[in-house]
Amino acid sequence: MKPFTTFPLLCYFLCACILPYLTVCTDNNLAGATTETTNGIVGSIYNSDNTPAPYTIVTLRTNDHNPVTDTSTNSTTTDTTNSHGEFTFRNINPGTYTILARDSTASKGTLIRNIAVNKDSLTTLHPVNLDKTGSVSTSFKKQSSITPESYIYIPGTDIYAFVEAEVDVILDEIPTGSLHEVILSRADGKKTNILQKEIIIQAEQTIFIDNPLWKYKRKITLNTSSSGASITSDLYSFPVLIRLNSTNFNFSQTQPGGTDLFVKGNNGKVLDAEIERWDTHTSQAEIWVNVDTIYGNNADQSITIYWGNPEVTSLTRNNIVFDSSYGFHTVWHLSESSDTVHDAGSHGFKGVRYGPVRQCPGIIGNGQIFTDTSAWFEMGNISNAGTNDLTLSAWLKRDTIGLQTIFAQSNGGKPSPTYGWSFSFDIVDNIHFFAATAGSSWSDNGAFGFWGKSELKITDTTAWHYVAVVIKRSGNEGCRVYIDGVDVTDNYEGSISGVGSISNQLPFRIGSESDSQYSFIGSIDECIISYEARSQSWIKLCFINQGADDKFLIFEPIQF
Repeated sequence: MKPFTTFPLLCYFLCACILPYLTVCTDNNLAGATTETTNGIVGSIYNSDNTPAPYTIVTLRTNDHNPVTDTSTNSTTTDTTNSHGEFTFRNINPGTYTILARDSTASKGTLIRNIAVNKDSLTTLHPVNLDKTGSVSTSFKKQSSITPESYIYIPGTDIYAFVEAEVDVILDEIPTGSLHEVILSRADGKKTNILQKEIIIQAEQTIFIDNPLWKYKRKITLNTSSSGASITSDLYSFPVLIRLNSTNFNFSQTQPGGTDLFVKGNNGKVLDAEIERWDTHTSQAEIWVNVDTIYGNNADQSITIYWGNPEVTSLTRNNIVFDSSYGFHTVWHLSESSDTVHDAGSHGFKGVRYGPVRQCPGIIGNGQIFTDTSAWFEMGNISNAGTNDLTLSAWLKRDTIGLQTIFAQSNGGKPSPTYGWSFSFDIVDNIHFFAATAGSSWSDNGAFGFWGKSELKITDTTAWHYVAVVIKRSGNEGCRVYIDGVDVTDNYEGSISGVGSISNQLPFRIGSESDSQYSFIGSIDECIISYEARSQSWIKLCFINQGADDKFLIFEPIQF
């Protein structure tokens, strides 16, 4: 902050010494002032106990005063209160002004903004009280446009600070009250208000301005209570899907592709985020965010999205939401229109299109429609599960019924040491899973299969459904089948604990077995393999959050 000038200090001591003979010491040299006008400002200042505050330095500046560039002697007018705490400014050009009063010996002050002064009238202010001052802090770390010549300041005051690289910037001795402007001024003269909204300065406290160059932010409540997703268990490293559209987001406020958008958790940590789709023309976007902890039966937790920084061209952000450290093996959003689909996980496996498969509207952005029995995606020999637990899931819309493969690394048929595993519909349309490392029948040691209830199966050809199987290697009871978040497990054949290390040399495919048999006819979206046995709450929340009727996310009003 700029120190007091010599003149105001001299005025302070002179007034203290000759108070019995002179009640006001004033320097009324504001630009353009003349002695022919009778306008001005009068007011009084009190201590916090409502006693007059004598000998308080009171400074008058225009509302837009810049303490760094406005250094001429006639840009500031100073007075000192008399024994009754009164001050007077006369002969002032019409305009809008700010008064800053300080008792520097007690670190107290008061700030009066937007004082309108007319040409021929006296403006009388309501009495104000001195109070302990507070501070504002912010950071411009890793912002290439902010050079050491840049500074922040409060207009109409002498409060400013230059920006230093990788160091928090602090404005101190700010009087308490509402503050609606802290201006960043760059070396090229460009100015930006870094406040997203008004902040309240409190005595002897420091307010931190979070992400000062981002103009907008919006809190999203994660509601797992009975009024929301109704999840009772805590979940960790969960991929939350955020859908943006014209009703909850203004796409014109962001950089192309949403490059200036990022997400923070409750603890202020920047969260891993991946933009699956960003379509400005249709005002639609899908963003995956990995949230470290989601508490069960809780309606008070939230994340916050930030956007609206025109200076960002490439935001440094970890896009790996589905990292292997979180249990994910492979994730295919299946949104591509090319012949290659990409793994959104940390392994980066690629898949190649075979046959009549094309992009189509999915449940999340775009998916793929398989229109013939010779259509599939092949990824190579990538998903040998070994002895890992498994969770397999996908969104799908069937065009026909009967025996169909969702995805598999198997030629199907009878059990064998190289059978691998298969996730599919059986002949009567139940979801089922098979895996084998030995045996010749499904009741043999080393072979295992299980399926969903025959009365709870998918036979319609009009709606998207979320299907998942969970395989826990410790025993059959840990193996479950889910449709639309509901456990529909029916029966088991063999024992999962007797299955050894699952491995073969076959290619993994989406839409058919490895030998091109039992192809899927219909649409598939979001195929995910995890080497972890996800809980029932995890599966349920995936269905609720990713489905069309999301009761999990509540968008709070946008903050500016």
